Amino acid sequence: MKLDTNLVMMSVSGLAVVVGAIIILASTGWGNDAANAYLRSQAGGSMDTSTWLALMQNYIASYRQLGMVILAGGIAGLLLVAWRRLN
Repeated sequence: MKLDTNLVMMSVSGLAVVVGAIIILASTGWGNDAANAYLRSQAGGSMDTSTWLALMQNYIASYRQLGMVILAGGIAGLLLVAWRRLN
């Protein structure tokens, strides 16, 4: 049984788009949770507010960047499938 490569690529790319979008949308909550976990485990539950805010913003940015890379890869895969079908 031979798999249609365009169908497989479209499925994987579509999944990547959905996963990337979910990560981007959830990045704020996940970044806040990660900063709180760091605060509890490493800083002993106490930290300067500006330091905590910078830490939280960096965690949020990291999750957003991960989501954008996955989303961009999925979109690129979908565009490649569309280009293959046109040619």
